Amino acid sequence: MTNETRPDAANTPPPAESDSRVEFRFIEFNDVRALRGKEAARVGVSEEGGAERWLWMSISDIERNMSEFGRHPELIKARAAYKF
Repeated sequence: MTNETRPDAANTPPPAESDSRVEFRFIEFNDVRALRGKEAARVGVSEEGGAERWLWMSISDIERNMSEFGRHPELIKARAAYKF
């Protein structure tokens, strides 16, 4: 895992269309996990109609998924949850 810094909101590009091969659903943000330095955004992920899997994601996980699959609205919600 690389040590990435979180980009400033002012430097964040506008949302682009998301890739329809993968669907994301922001489920929750766990403050206790975040305080312990663990991945704290729980996101449901399903590929082309497959069963949804729940994953704990860090900011860098979310940003890598945005790079690969587009700025999906649910990934944007999950990333925003880290700004507490």
